[in-house]
Amino acid sequence: MKALRHCGLAVLVALLVALLLVVAACGGTAGPQAPEVEWTLNVEGEADNPLALSYADLAAMEQVSLDQVLMQKSRGEDTVNDWEGVPLSAILEQAEAVSAASGITALAADGYAIMIATADLEDAIVALKMDGDWIATSDPDHGPIRLVVPNKPSNHWIFQLDTIVVEGPGALPPQVDWELSFEGAMDNERTFEYVQLSGQDLVLLEGVLRQTKSGESIHDFEGVPLTTLFDLTAVHSDAETITATAADGYSATIAVSDLGKDAMVALRIDGEWLATTDPESPIQLVVPGLPASQWVSQMVSITVE
Repeated sequence: MKALRHCGLAVLVALLVALLLVVAACGGTAGPQAPEVEWTLNVEGEADNPLALSYADLAAMEQVSLDQVLMQKSRGEDTVNDWEGVPLSAILEQAEAVSAASGITALAADGYAIMIATADLEDAIVALKMDGDWIATSDPDHGPIRLVVPNKPSNHWIFQLDTIVVEGPGALPPQVDWELSFEGAMDNERTFEYVQLSGQDLVLLEGVLRQTKSGESIHDFEGVPLTTLFDLTAVHSDAETITATAADGYSATIAVSDLGKDAMVALRIDGEWLATTDPESPIQLVVPGLPASQWVSQMVSITVE
């Protein structure tokens, strides 16, 4: 009888172990097989519980799958892929993001940033897998995690996602179809869409004197420092001049030595978006110390020589 009891107990234990294995296999997390990666996703801004989620934290959270998602690319052919990761909504809920948040600013490790409105974030995930493979191992240059936003084009799909900033009410800029191209003496010629410029860390310049033929005025400007854009485009250290060109063909050539540290691509004036106060000129080159004739409005390109 004792032998039978021991046998029955062993069978019961075996059944319990098997059941636990089945449950684990059916669980909603990425599982212990995730690669070991040193990476942290920070969530900050208008959130009552800021987060610093390690890659292991993300892998342990409940995962969802997005199948056959179209990625619309501005260059090259569109692609369709399967993605798996953590719902962005779950991360924002854990961070206790304010309910009235207007959206997020997503930042990559290389400084690339973009602002995305709340309405466009439905079904967005922080992806750890693409087409069944860990991004960290299958595509390390674009991993280990990637923001996937099914409702937006590929420039919103931030790879090497580093930080999510929750933006409060009214923080997001207007939707504007505008581009600013950088070319010439640089290693990384590129074109910034308005949404990419507005997604950068904006710097405030207070009490800037603006000198025109009709007189002088004082304004507060907010925008992206030229030094930031020069870093992103890797402008050559021996560059001597820039030529800023407007949509109507007007241009101004300025010595790099005259730009100073405060020169910027302004997006706001006196607390208002330029795109709202002057829709035909959503951005403007602002160079404190130089006359306003060199502050190019409606700017579409900067050529470095």
